[in-house]
Amino acid sequence: MAAIKNLVILNPADKTRFYSVASGEGAPADELIVNVKDFPVGSQYTDVSGKKFYVRMAENKAVADWVAVNAGE
Repeated sequence: MAAIKNLVILNPADKTRFYSVASGEGAPADELIVNVKDFPVGSQYTDVSGKKFYVRMAENKAVADWVAVNAGE
């Protein structure tokens, strides 16, 4: 799997967060896929290099968990 470059969690101080908001360069991979504790269903990720927005829809620890919302654009 390719690694995400410059991964930044945008809401790290929210200790009671129910989902994470993150950005980086590259499609969801590595930490975002396997870490369901910090990136549960509802988490959001923006790929700034690919200009895509993803939302985690399942916790199967698979790439398919992350659905590109703007895939048709």
